[in-house]
Amino acid sequence: MKPRLILLAVFMAIAFMALGADRTKSAAMIERHSSAPGAEVTVIKGGDLSRYGLSEYHSLTLPSATAATADEIAAAVSADIASATDREVSYHNGRIKYAFLTMPTADDGLNRYVIYVCNPAKSGRRRVVLIDIKGKATARQLQNLIKITSK
Repeated sequence: MKPRLILLAVFMAIAFMALGADRTKSAAMIERHSSAPGAEVTVIKGGDLSRYGLSEYHSLTLPSATAATADEIAAAVSADIASATDREVSYHNGRIKYAFLTMPTADDGLNRYVIYVCNPAKSGRRRVVLIDIKGKATARQLQNLIKITSK
């Protein structure tokens, strides 16, 4: 009986690790901070996203993040930078200010991207935007879409 319980525990641990392997560290930060005061969260799946070649869009905007929260999110983005297959990152005073990351392909074969922007506020708090995207769109298509919608 005891070996069966140990074997069951090992299989469950492997299953939980496999479930988390398809997620970015940034996606975990979106979940973690989604209930923070002032947090703006957007989750879109399917529907109109498909015309842009996307299947999932998760974003978190913290208009007034504390330094500790901003640093925690930046650490997760840094971990994603390390595992990204392509990256565009800019720094200001040693901190990540902007990141556009192409992550390894998801288990379902879709492309994954992380976009991060952190703008310092005058009060010492920071405006943080973190986006986790999944879909068939290429990085170039996504960047062009962002340029078009930001005009």
